[in-house]
Amino acid sequence: MATAAIDHSGRIPARRLLRALDWHPDQGTTAQLRDQTITIRLDAHSPHRIDNRHHVFIPAGLRDLTGIRTGDTVVLLSSPQLHLLAIYPVRALTTLLSTPVD
Repeated sequence: MATAAIDHSGRIPARRLLRALDWHPDQGTTAQLRDQTITIRLDAHSPHRIDNRHHVFIPAGLRDLTGIRTGDTVVLLSSPQLHLLAIYPVRALTTLLSTPVD
């Protein structure tokens, strides 16, 4: 798990988590939205690449749908078993944690 701020180009630094996933610069990734969670998986055919700084790209459409803006902090979780990186807007986690559990 890590936290990071999204930059002006929609990229998020994730070196340690990418290392845990055994993902490397220049590998293609694809992002999808599930509820308020953005999931990133490797995709050899994607034009979106892990850059040499180990940053991953979140497309503008997904940032808009989740309310993520430049400078916002997100929570990143890696799942080597599922071969994915999950990105949660802090707002979504705050809402989740403030919801009463029966």
